[in-house]
Amino acid sequence: MTTADTELARLLLPQLQALECELQLDKTTADLPRLQALLHPDFREIGYSGRSYQRSEMLALLIAADEAASPSPRQVHAQNFQVQLLAPGLALLTYESAHRDAQGHLHRHSRRSSLWRLGAQGWQMQFHQGTPCAAWE
Repeated sequence: MTTADTELARLLLPQLQALECELQLDKTTADLPRLQALLHPDFREIGYSGRSYQRSEMLALLIAADEAASPSPRQVHAQNFQVQLLAPGLALLTYESAHRDAQGHLHRHSRRSSLWRLGAQGWQMQFHQGTPCAAWE
């Protein structure tokens, strides 16, 4: 990676981190137009369970989960974000995440990666994978 790429990645990290965290918010997963704007038309996901999802399946699951949601909002802790530019307009974002229960305990630890593509609508997530892992400090 060149010095210019390193600097671009440093500047891009806060933007992609904010978009990634936005996708973890209940208000975003309840907002179909916003989800459609954030997820690339060719979006695919390999979930924590190992199951593979197409964009249409993920949109339907997120909206259905919101409609059946519990009164307490879902809380996700995410840390150690890193970004790597793979090509012009294509970035790999990696991080660790876990769900936080009502008592503040973390569970469902995972390592996550997302491919973000820059297009006419701005940055859109094209691919996401969550892999279970042991609890991290």
